[in-house]
Order: sequence, then C-alpha cells, then structure tokens
Amino acid sequence: METKYKKLLNSEWVKNLDNIFQFFGIVPKNYNDFVEALTHSSYSHENNLNYNYERYEFIGDAAISWIISNFLFSSNDLDEGEMSIKKAKLISGKILTEAAKKIGLPQLVIFGKGLESVSDKILENIFEAFVGVVTKQLGIKKAKIIIDYCIINPYLRGLIDTDKPYKTLIQEALMRSSSNEIKYIPVECNLNNFKKVKLVFDGIIYGVGVAKTIKLAEELAAKEAYSKLKHKNNR
Repeated sequence: METKYKKLLNSEWVKNLDNIFQFFGIVPKNYNDFVEALTHSSYSHENNLNYNYERYEFIGDAAISWIISNFLFSSNDLDEGEMSIKKAKLISGKILTEAAKKIGLPQLVIFGKGLESVSDKILENIFEAFVGVVTKQLGIKKAKIIIDYCIINPYLRGLIDTDKPYKTLIQEALMRSSSNEIKYIPVECNLNNFKKVKLVFDGIIYGVGVAKTIKLAEELAAKEAYSKLKHKNNR
C-alpha cells in the first residue's frame, strides 16, 4: 500500500481507518484518496503539499445533499418548501459534526502543528470529504450506508429534531445579544401566486423567503438568516 503520507503506513492511523472500513463494509480502491480527504490545509501548508480535503468536501457536500433530498422526497408527503426546511436541518453543521464524531473521524484528521485543535467546523468538512471519497471510489449507494447510519436512522428513531421552526431558532440566536424586534416584512414578488418576505433585524436584512404562503415565506426567510448567522459564527 502506498500513500501520500508514508508515515501513516502500518500506523495506528491506518488501523483506525480500517476499522471504519470494516464497520461499513468498505473495500477502498486506494488509500491515497482517503489521506487527501482527511488532510487539513494547515498540514499541507507546513509540508508544501498540493492537496487537502477541500476537493473531496465538494463532492461529499453534493452527495449528502442528494441522499437526504431523495430520502425526504421518497418518504414524506411534503411540498418543496417543507422538504427544504427539513433538509437544511438534517445536513446542518451540528448534525455533520456529530456524524464525524460518531464514526471516529476526529482521530484521523491530519493537521499541522500551527493548529491548536480540530474545530467542529473542520469535523463537518472532514465528514463531507470522507463521504466524498466513498462516493467517488465506490458510488452513491455505499455513501448512503454511512448517511443512513449517521443521519437518516437517528432521524427515523426521533433522535434528530427537525420540527423546531427556523423562526424560533433565529429568534433565540439574535435575541441573545439584543432586545430589538425581529420584523418579517412582506415585499412585492414577481412570481404569480407566491409571497415574498424579508427578515429585518436592527435595520439589516438577514434573509428573504419566497413561498406560496406568508407563513412558509417567513420560515424560509428565517432559514436563510439562520444559515448566514451560523456561517458567520463558524469563520
């Protein structure tokens, strides 16, 4: 076996990775891709390497999105707005971070000496990259086995709550630092039979939602606002 990081050969790192492979029935075509998918840019920079997990993260993000979208479409009588809301919660940073921890990825992250610790955001990205490698090497069906175990099955058992409205989540997040009122303001929509709402807080537009009802448009505006806020806090 050859890898991009030769020190990993016959190491505890490989044993831990093989344990994950065995658990999910994965027979990797090579280890190189997995080394790349588990390498943080801090290590790449310190060792003048031309790879890190970001390329496989791109594939994994798309694969996870498709698997969850297909699951929601097949198993629920929901419209597109409701599916969008549930999907966003099922693939949130918190859920993906917990998934990474659940299958043992934290101990496999290859990072540089300049990085004090592996953040939850990195674990989220690493999980996406890991799923990306599995998808690229072995196909979407094998990737689905991982998503079933980490996300879909816990959701079906009621262990993942997707019912808490984004309007509640964004209110909890914004009201921690201010007592100002969150406003949902209807605006003109160019689409027939659709409503458009913008979420305004402290004079700033945090999100915009478009849907067939005002209620769902408000929820979608809150979803966009909450996603932006989470992204800002994870920088």
